[in-house]
Amino acid sequence: MRSRFVVGKHLIGKLTRRISRPHTPLMKVRTREEALKDTPYLEVDDLAWLKSLRTWLSDEEWHSLMVLNPRRLYDW
Repeated sequence: MRSRFVVGKHLIGKLTRRISRPHTPLMKVRTREEALKDTPYLEVDDLAWLKSLRTWLSDEEWHSLMVLNPRRLYDW
């Protein structure tokens, strides 16, 4: 668990300026027919995910990810 925390913290530190949060489906190698079908998005408990993420970040990192990043991405 500790190594996942360290890796996650490192990635967040690198990506807080350019990360978005889509709920893309789990991908696998698909046949042509499968690839042409709509694939549903993952069902994610957003609140639980955000609460977990918040425990990993400093106040500055959280602000960068949740306030500054959307401003840059969406020109707010």
